[in-house]
Amino acid sequence: MKSRGMVWILLILAQVSPAAGARAWNPYGLSEDEVDALRVRHPALREFAEFFNAVLRHEDAPRDENLSVYRPIRRLAMRRRTVRGSWSPGAQDQIQGQVSQALWQLTSPELTRIDLNPGVRLTPPTQAPVFTMGLENRVLLLLRNNHRNPVELSLSPNGNTLHFPPREASLAPGQVTGIQLRVWGRGADSLALRLDVQGKTAELSLPIRWREAARLELTVKTRDRAGFLPSRVYVVGSDRLARGPAGTFLRSTWTGGHQYFHTRGASSLVLPSGPARILVVHGFEHAPVTVDVDLEPEGNRVEIQPRPTIDCASRGWYSGDIHIHLNLVHKTLDQLVLTQDALLQAEAEDLDVSNLLVCNSLGSITFDRNRFTGSVHPLSTADRILYWNEEVRASLYGHFAALNLKTFLEPHFTGFRNTDHAFDYPSNTIQARKGREQGAGIFYVHPVHNPEANDLAGSSAKAVPVDAALGLVDGLEILGYGHTAASLRLYYRLLNCGFRLAAAAGTDAFNNIRRHKVIGADRVYVHTGDDFDYGSWVQGLKAGRSFVTNSPLLFFEVNGRLPGSELELDEPGQVRVQVEAHSHAPMDRLELVFNGTPIRTVKASGNGNHLIFRGSLPITGSGWLAARIQGGPHRLVVNNPDLFAHTTPVYLTVGGKPYADPESVTHFLRWIGDLRKRALSEGLFQEPIHKREVLDQFRRAEAVYRQKLASVEE
Repeated sequence: MKSRGMVWILLILAQVSPAAGARAWNPYGLSEDEVDALRVRHPALREFAEFFNAVLRHEDAPRDENLSVYRPIRRLAMRRRTVRGSWSPGAQDQIQGQVSQALWQLTSPELTRIDLNPGVRLTPPTQAPVFTMGLENRVLLLLRNNHRNPVELSLSPNGNTLHFPPREASLAPGQVTGIQLRVWGRGADSLALRLDVQGKTAELSLPIRWREAARLELTVKTRDRAGFLPSRVYVVGSDRLARGPAGTFLRSTWTGGHQYFHTRGASSLVLPSGPARILVVHGFEHAPVTVDVDLEPEGNRVEIQPRPTIDCASRGWYSGDIHIHLNLVHKTLDQLVLTQDALLQAEAEDLDVSNLLVCNSLGSITFDRNRFTGSVHPLSTADRILYWNEEVRASLYGHFAALNLKTFLEPHFTGFRNTDHAFDYPSNTIQARKGREQGAGIFYVHPVHNPEANDLAGSSAKAVPVDAALGLVDGLEILGYGHTAASLRLYYRLLNCGFRLAAAAGTDAFNNIRRHKVIGADRVYVHTGDDFDYGSWVQGLKAGRSFVTNSPLLFFEVNGRLPGSELELDEPGQVRVQVEAHSHAPMDRLELVFNGTPIRTVKASGNGNHLIFRGSLPITGSGWLAARIQGGPHRLVVNNPDLFAHTTPVYLTVGGKPYADPESVTHFLRWIGDLRKRALSEGLFQEPIHKREVLDQFRRAEAVYRQKLASVEE
């Protein structure tokens, strides 16, 4: 009998790296029904995602236009099934209709459109496809049924020169399907197609251009050429298609859909001869390198040495991502990712600490549970640390990451109806306390997704004001999968209540999905001084010696003190502030923020890659002072729409009077009141004592806020 806690991940002939080797298919031996139950996406949504990714492989496909088509479909992808393994007919029709509309709106120079209306009308691509001799080539087709009735069609080669597997489809009225033809052969100046629709045959022809194949030997070396430098690499050939080594899992960035692979430093690619462009990125502390080459059929060797621009470790700062999922089957079933793959990515992204999180998705199946050991992973090196930790997920209370766990927290999810843990107990407060007792760091993750959210209803960190008041939270993931500006508003309100909370960052990368977040592209730097190991890094983060960033390296001191420090002033006066920022993506401005309000702004000059401020600021009362960097979109900012960096504050107490903002305190009193109402009306508790315990936690938290309010009013 199979355990409901077993995990199954489908491998579709995918390698994260050439050295990773092939994965075993269905390694946990689940039945077909159990496999299908994991597919929380409707088949039409999975097919759309695959075709959408194929469209974005063309470098000239308009990014913004196609992404605007994709976003509403992605929201559909989050829909849950009405019954395990089934969809209602109404949901089926709605999803299929929206997918068809979205498919027809996709745009790319290589898209061929075929209208069945009721004859056959072909709209050729704006750029004739480039075929490479000796390689499998592709053609992207969109077929739309404008008949009033369903149609059956088949598509096959019409000749003996170029070949592809015949395709068949059944299209409802108005339905659109996307087909990616994989073509091989050589010699013809056009691709001849035979389209059979309802017993009638149409012969179609697409012009094509040919290029010879070229092999590219690409090496990425350290600046002194003494060794290989693992990196993230983008290669675009003369056919304008993204390319990677044979067998590589070609990934796609979240913001622009630009496709890349990770290399250990030496890669061999076959692509069409002619002009090609190579972009190599190695974290935030090396300058990215772009190289244009004109490839000949033979003898193409390119060596690239990214130049280090700043050494954060020499200043005592080390980078980390607090929120990585190697295998989380939420949207698709692509591949099984191994811990050694995470090590390669950490090396390529120049990420010092990778926190790999075990969690469930929509049900009882827990992904990567067998990898938790309660210690640093043996594959870790002195400068690349991997640690399997845990994301605690509660429907009523929100999600938090527990870092540096020695013992796994059970249950690791609550409030998921029709699962092993349907009850809303134990609360996050109880689980966070268990984590704290073993020295773990507790960080609420992706706290707000909705840009308009300002209260409990829009937050995915629903119990954070409770746990902050009870002293069980170390920080917030203010940069990552959540909405940055909205998460920042919540963070500022908590700081304005007088809580000391670290700024943290994590990608929430679903590493087994082709188009998702790049690990470490949202990261937190932590100051550990000369003693860097995993324990000191987590302790430094808990203490708030941190800044978060998606490009800028932001160094901030107040009176010579680092972020997370406390300064006591006998009376109002001046403090000395020093800020230094370096970024490969251009910065727009530096803002010094006091109690949530910018009090000094420094505009970037020149190319926006450097910002410096040294000066004094007047402090009139107690509060907190932090630095933040703002900027716009950029190719190098791959996980978020805008450039961003933010420090944990330095806390200032003037005249011995602690700071608390009455409006923020009152805000969270209302928030906890709303959380209580939700627990009473929607909460599911197995025992009355469990409900009383949770309500008592709310009361104790409210007492803390009322005490703060009283101290302000004195």
